[in-house]
Amino acid sequence: GNPLDAAAADAVAVAVADSGPPPMTPPPMTPEDFTRCEEALGEWNEALWNAALEEVAPQLLLHLRECVPARHTLYRYWPRLATGRRRAPQSTEVTCHSAQTAQRAATRLCELALFLAPGGDGFTAAKAGIFRAAPLPMGVEAFLRARMPLLQVPAAVAVDLAAAISLVEDVSSSQQSTRTLYGEAMGGALGGGVALSTSAKLRQLLGKENARTLAHELQRDDGGAASFRMALSLLRLCVADALEAAGDDSAAARRLRQ
Repeated sequence: GNPLDAAAADAVAVAVADSGPPPMTPPPMTPEDFTRCEEALGEWNEALWNAALEEVAPQLLLHLRECVPARHTLYRYWPRLATGRRRAPQSTEVTCHSAQTAQRAATRLCELALFLAPGGDGFTAAKAGIFRAAPLPMGVEAFLRARMPLLQVPAAVAVDLAAAISLVEDVSSSQQSTRTLYGEAMGGALGGGVALSTSAKLRQLLGKENARTLAHELQRDDGGAASFRMALSLLRLCVADALEAAGDDSAAARRLRQ
């Protein structure tokens, strides 16, 4: 035969011998194997998402704080932790992380200088000021700003932080409704460093005012129409939480209405 064919055959035989035995085909996965894999993948994804919220997001916001063209635009990039696109406490849209994760992330954000100061000249931690609890009419905001360090932060950010901090308490309670717990969190009963210009705070503020001085401040040179609108706006804010809890028969709601 051809000596080249014999040499090629020998080379193939040597290569096969050196490669060892053919690889073994793994056994087919059982349903239990699939379940364990899915659970492990879910735990891995959850760990990644938690790290993004608790570690990456705060650092990213600190970096953006120095890069945004105007300070207030930082809040375009703010993560939603609890309330989704609706108003708390009705919203249940944010379900991709646990209440504990939301609380830890909110607490971490509150510790950092990420909140536009009342003067708009820099950022401060949450405890250095008071947040809007809702969008305010211009006149009412000016009235409050003269009396409290009102942070220049959108109400939606503050509402979300307070709701995230209250979620763990909400989950652990069986005696109070979500609405009432949320209202107490907004009033500062659950702590967490998020102080808001709530109805309770406004009642406390007005309770310390001199009635004559306050009446003089509210006077306007338009026949009283502006004074009436301002007084009505303040009254609505004073009783908003009680009206919100009107259908709640829990002990906390009854305390609130009193």
